[in-house]
Amino acid sequence: MKEKSRNVIAKIIRDKSSMILIIISLALASSIYRSLARTNSAVEKVDEVRKSVEMLKKENDELGKKLAEMKNDEHIEKQLRDKLGLAQEGDVVLILPDDGVLRKIVTIIPEEEDTLPEANWVKWKKLFF
Repeated sequence: MKEKSRNVIAKIIRDKSSMILIIISLALASSIYRSLARTNSAVEKVDEVRKSVEMLKKENDELGKKLAEMKNDEHIEKQLRDKLGLAQEGDVVLILPDDGVLRKIVTIIPEEEDTLPEANWVKWKKLFF
């Protein structure tokens, strides 16, 4: 009887230890899955930030080129001439009146209408009739 009770106890212990191992295995698997999910999310965020950094570097390069162009003496001179109306010695400055005044001064040339030449049969008709 002692052996029978020992076998029963051993069987119960084995069943309980199997259940405990299954529970521990499930807990570990769940933990590993969550860890992998967090790692994957972090990798995606790093990729997004890298793309953003590359885009900002390109924009920075473009702005640097634009700044270098604007610091160029030719560009500065062009802006002074165009926006402030300044001129160098020897330049001829031509100031035109406003559009309204200019339209009153200029004579209007009537536009000619595009017409096709008369057909030959019409010319013969006019000639004989």
